[in-house]
Amino acid sequence: MTRKKNSQTWEKVSSPSKKCKKLGNLPGNFVSVKEAAELLGKTRKTVTSMCDRGELTSIPKDYGSTVTYEIPLQAVMLYLDQQKQKELLAEKAKDRKKQMTEHAPYVAGFVRAMEAGLIGKTGKFAKTTIGLYKKQVERYLEIYPSVSFKHFVTYLSQFPEHSGKQMNIYRAILAFSKYLIREGVLDKNFVK
Repeated sequence: MTRKKNSQTWEKVSSPSKKCKKLGNLPGNFVSVKEAAELLGKTRKTVTSMCDRGELTSIPKDYGSTVTYEIPLQAVMLYLDQQKQKELLAEKAKDRKKQMTEHAPYVAGFVRAMEAGLIGKTGKFAKTTIGLYKKQVERYLEIYPSVSFKHFVTYLSQFPEHSGKQMNIYRAILAFSKYLIREGVLDKNFVK
């Protein structure tokens, strides 16, 4: 319910309603705590606390024996934008976790194949190499949903050319690709 309410609030601010247009005509584009609470979908007490903590940019004003705040409309819009960005990042993190769960059996099989010496010409891989390759493959699979030549080239181009790191990543993804070919998941032409 909170998510739906926040997205409705965002729509309210990003596509100006009559109320926002009216607020936009105020000198200096400031809103009261009450108006900010309506726009944010929060209580006045919560908005006041946010202003006290500096979470929401505001100007304190004496109001009898207490303090109230004038809040720039832009600060309210910025806060809503940040909340939307946090939601998007949380969704991406959830998608990455799901993606890694889907790839986990292949990564585990890859590690077992390296330990058994079923990949490459040199036989069993050293424990440090196995750990390094596993880490590199997991990092790759966090970003890309599948192993493809285009993804592989794009990923490698992020690292300095002829660096040890780029070579380690190249070898790790290449070894993982050979494992996937062996398992019948990837086309043989990938390595060529």
